[in-house]
Amino acid sequence: MPYTLTRTRPFRNLQSRIGSATYRLNTILVGLQQVAGGADKTEDLPVSWSKPSPAKAKQVADQARIFACSAAVAFAYDGFDSFIRAIVREDWLSFSQSTIEIATKSVTKKGGEAYSMSERLEKISQELNIESPLDTATVELFAKWRNLVVHDRDDSSRGLSIASEEALSSSSDYFYKNYSHLDINLALKNFSARKMPVPKEATSLIALAQNLARRVDEAAINRVASTPTDFEKAALVLVGQHYKLAKGRHPTPAAAVAEAWQGDVVRREKNLERVLVELGISKEQKKPVSASLPEDFIPRMAGLDIEDFAKKIGVH
Repeated sequence: MPYTLTRTRPFRNLQSRIGSATYRLNTILVGLQQVAGGADKTEDLPVSWSKPSPAKAKQVADQARIFACSAAVAFAYDGFDSFIRAIVREDWLSFSQSTIEIATKSVTKKGGEAYSMSERLEKISQELNIESPLDTATVELFAKWRNLVVHDRDDSSRGLSIASEEALSSSSDYFYKNYSHLDINLALKNFSARKMPVPKEATSLIALAQNLARRVDEAAINRVASTPTDFEKAALVLVGQHYKLAKGRHPTPAAAVAEAWQGDVVRREKNLERVLVELGISKEQKKPVSASLPEDFIPRMAGLDIEDFAKKIGVH
């Protein structure tokens, strides 16, 4: 089987953080349902908690539900923000300097105003040719609802743009069919009323963020790895990144390469295969996004002497 790539490291990190968010939030809701019904904590649970009176049990559970949903949205937003910052910094994906600066917020607009999350995503999407008004609108809702949750801001910047409201409202059938019967118009009404997101709104926002990240991830991979030749070039940069990041365990990246390149060709092949797997490049991809690496990639690289291999991966 050929070596292929399905996800970048930033997207894998995002999925590890919020990939099971819906299940975890629903687990909390199941527990709160028991609290609302009068359940008490078990004696072996090491927390300080007083069982509410029957008259207040539902109120206490509802307050905790609002807190859990709000926290989930804030947590997911931070994960999405980290993804946006990280993916443009991946050298092998070859993002332009302008996109890197805007996506990472290392520059501001004229007048010192920071770029919004929707503007940062839009810049990335434009470079990848996947720009979508609905995606921009979705991210604007996600970001501004998160800001409402975290900052409780009462100013004009918290509202959605007219274009975003229209894009979301006109796509009500799409949201209903693809996001567990989400009523996007009701969600917009709740957001405008400064309400905290309910469970379906919270889980839908999180799922939308993951799907947006996936589209960015796949487009970024396709742009640089759509042919075996292009993927080999990208893979060599990735391998070089691996050894540069390994300098914490070695005095220099070159020392890390020297250790990996000790021994015979068979050992080098095994080391290189291990590195590829750590980078997400393996034979076990169910739905690969990239092209396949050339079949002779590993033996060809392993056959190089250390100087030539280090030069290939940009480690000097």
